Amino acid sequence: MTVGVEQVTPLATYLKLFEAPYLQETKEYYQRESAAFLAQNGVPAYLRKASARLDEETMRNSRYLNIESHDKVKATLDKTLIDEHQVTLQASAEELLQQDRREDLALLTKLLVRVPGSTTVCGTAHQRANAWHA
Repeated sequence: MTVGVEQVTPLATYLKLFEAPYLQETKEYYQRESAAFLAQNGVPAYLRKASARLDEETMRNSRYLNIESHDKVKATLDKTLIDEHQVTLQASAEELLQQDRREDLALLTKLLVRVPGSTTVCGTAHQRANAWHA
C-alpha cells in the first residue's frame, strides 16, 4: 500500500492534457468564425453554416474523441454557435416569417431547441406562421 501517491489513469491524463485544451481551442475557434461569418453573411446563411459545423463536429467527435468528451464538446458548440448569437438569431425570426422562409425558420428552431429556454420568440413566430398558412 502506498500512501500519498496519486494513481494517474489514461483517462485522467486524456482529460487533463487533451480534453481541457481541446474544448478551449474549439470554443475560441468557433467564437471567431461564427462572429465573422454571421456579420458577413447574415442569419439565413449562418443557420446553414452552424448546422453544417455541428454535423461535422458530431462526426469528428464520434471518430476521434473519447466518449467522455462528447457531451462536453456538444455543450461547448451549442453555447458558442447558438447561445452566444441567440439574440440575433431570435430577432431574425419575424423577418424570416414575413418572407415566408419556412426552411430557414425550421432550421432556426432546430438549432435553438439545442439551448434550453431559447425557443420562445422563435416558437411564437413559428406558431403564427402555421396559423397564417392554415
